[in-house]
Amino acid sequence: MSELKLQVAQINEDTVLIVIRGDFTRFSSMEKARRVKDELREFQSRINKPILFIDDSFCFESMNDEQLKQIGLQRIKD
Repeated sequence: MSELKLQVAQINEDTVLIVIRGDFTRFSSMEKARRVKDELREFQSRINKPILFIDDSFCFESMNDEQLKQIGLQRIKD
C-alpha cells in the first residue's frame, strides 16, 4: 500500500531535481522511514530524475571562494 500519493503527471518535463522537504521526527518507526525511502526510490526510477529528501531543519548555503576566506576557510583545488 502506498504511503505517498506520487504521480508522474505531477512532474514537469523540464524538472532536473525534485526536493522533498519533511520532518524526519514524524516517522513513527524506522520501518515506516524505510518504506517511504523505498517508495521514493521506486518513484525516482520511474521518472528518471533525482530526488532529494531533506529535513526542514536543514539549512544549505552556497559559498564562493571569497565567502570561504571571510570565515577562515579555503577551497582545496585539484
